[in-house]
Amino acid sequence: MVDTSASVQAEFLALVKRIKDKAALDRPAVILVYSEICPACTTAKTALTALADDGFRARVDFYQIPGASFKAAQLDSEVDRVPSYLLYDRQSNRSLFTGASTELLKKSLEDLLADVEFEPSPPA
Repeated sequence: MVDTSASVQAEFLALVKRIKDKAALDRPAVILVYSEICPACTTAKTALTALADDGFRARVDFYQIPGASFKAAQLDSEVDRVPSYLLYDRQSNRSLFTGASTELLKKSLEDLLADVEFEPSPPA
């Protein structure tokens, strides 16, 4: 979560609840778990932003969250290193990727989105 506003924090907590409850998600979601003192995490944050900007942001929700906050959310006990990317499909099924590279994540997103029909949000 780069944006630490109350609304984004509430959105992330709602996402965590849906995932824990194995409830359907409106859109796939990617969560980057990082540490501020990790050089590879800095690379991962930049790579994730570039991936989101490469046409995925319109169809996938992206979050960046520090490791301590992620642990406090008790979302996934298998995340034991940073940087880690978690990809949740619309059925709340998780794929876990570790390391700074987003290549495997990008391939998984491409495969996932090829199987998902795009449902545009209604105008506000």
